[in-house]
Amino acid sequence: MSLFLSANENKKPTSSELLDSYLKNACEYLNNMSAEGIRSSAKHFVESYAQSYGEKANKELLTGIKKEDIQKKEQELKNEAKKASSRTKANYALNAELYRDEPTSNFGLAMGVIPGIVCTLSSLGHNKPIGVAVGLAGIGAAVGGVIATRKLQKKFESKTPEEKREITSYMEVKHAQWALKQLKNQIRKESRKENRQEYKKDVQQLFAAGLGNPGGMITPLALQQKKSGGR
Repeated sequence: MSLFLSANENKKPTSSELLDSYLKNACEYLNNMSAEGIRSSAKHFVESYAQSYGEKANKELLTGIKKEDIQKKEQELKNEAKKASSRTKANYALNAELYRDEPTSNFGLAMGVIPGIVCTLSSLGHNKPIGVAVGLAGIGAAVGGVIATRKLQKKFESKTPEEKREITSYMEVKHAQWALKQLKNQIRKESRKENRQEYKKDVQQLFAAGLGNPGGMITPLALQQKKSGGR
């Protein structure tokens, strides 16, 4: 699946081109990040978009993408995610590919994935590893949990070029899903901000025209009169 379209820089980008360009940049930014850290990283990416690409690009991103294009992309990504095998999903949840070359003694990296492993493997039809479960009880027992986690990571890491391609593709899809979710949140914030600014502008104009009531309030009727051009 190709997630991205190539935009012609000589013309104003379409909604779908803006969306695909954003997802491409987001996936490049989120590449090689752990599953448990992807949400906050995706949020940081979209919130700092103006700083990275300029205010004009950020404004275009938040106002130029159509709701139907976002919905279409959401469904496309959802369909792609469904195609992944349970092995690939476990690989991603365990960060098996990301940490495949890390030593078993690396306590910190494994501790980060322990809390979600039991639920993840259970939902995928795998037995709950005792070592991981007891690893949540305390620091001493957690050492056993770390070892169990590394064994699980080794079990689910890719063994063939085909499996490697599948997990790479699945990671891209998951990253795109999180990036898209955070973009939706940011667009909603921008929309609310614009609505507030528009309301304040309407209120100021109505008061300037003498339509404010003695209590200092603007009535719905006054707002309607302004929008319809009435007095």
